[in-house]
Amino acid sequence: MSSAADPKPVVTGYPVSAAGYPYAAPPPPPAVHYYPAPAPPPPPYRSNTLLIRRLIAGAIAVFLAAAVVTLAIWLILRPRLPDFSLTSVHFSPPSRYDLSLSVYNPNSKISIQYDHVTAAVLYGHDAFSEVSLPSFHLGKRNSSVLHTQLVADDVAKAIADDQNRGDESAGFHVRLLALVRFQAGIWRTGRHVMRVYCDDVSMGFKNKTGDSMVGPPKRCQVNL
Repeated sequence: MSSAADPKPVVTGYPVSAAGYPYAAPPPPPAVHYYPAPAPPPPPYRSNTLLIRRLIAGAIAVFLAAAVVTLAIWLILRPRLPDFSLTSVHFSPPSRYDLSLSVYNPNSKISIQYDHVTAAVLYGHDAFSEVSLPSFHLGKRNSSVLHTQLVADDVAKAIADDQNRGDESAGFHVRLLALVRFQAGIWRTGRHVMRVYCDDVSMGFKNKTGDSMVGPPKRCQVNL
C-alpha cells in the first residue's frame, strides 16, 4: 500500500501541558503578612495607692512652700539675738542669792516670747542651784529686768570653804535656759532653745559674808 493512499491527519490547537496548568510554570503562593501581637493592657491602678501618692505629693509641696516662705521672711527680717547682762548679785546668809538680769531686744520688727525659763547658779563645776522663772514677752526694741532668788546650800558651803582659806572674792557662773519664739505680725517661728552664759562673775566678801557682785554689769553670751 502506498503512502499517497493514507494521508496524515491535520492537527489543530495547542498541546496540552502535562501538569494541567494553563501556563508552563505554577502560580506563586499567596503573600502572607505578619503583624506584631498587640501589647497587653496596663494593670489597673489601685485607687488607694493613687490617693496615698497624691497625699504625699501634696504634703511635700506644702512643706516646701512653707519652708521657702519662712526662709524668705527670715532673710528679710534678719532676727537678732537678745542681749543679756547680769546687773547685780547679792548674797544673804546662809545660802540665798538675789540675782538681777537685764534683757534687751535689739530687733525693730520682731518681738520675742520666752517660755519655760530656768536660771541656775554654779560655783566651780559641781555645786549648783536651779529655779524656774515666769514666761514673759519682750516687744520690739524693748528691755526688761528679771529678778530671781536662789537657795544654794552647796554653793554657800563651797564659798565658806574659800573664805576659810583667806580668799577675798569668789567667782561663780549664772546660767539661763529658755524656749524662745520670734514673732512679726502673723508670722512666727517655732520654739528654739536659747542658752545664756554669764561666766566668771566675781563677788567680794565682807565680814566672811558674800556681799555683792564686783565691777560693772557682766555681759552674757547668748546661744540659740
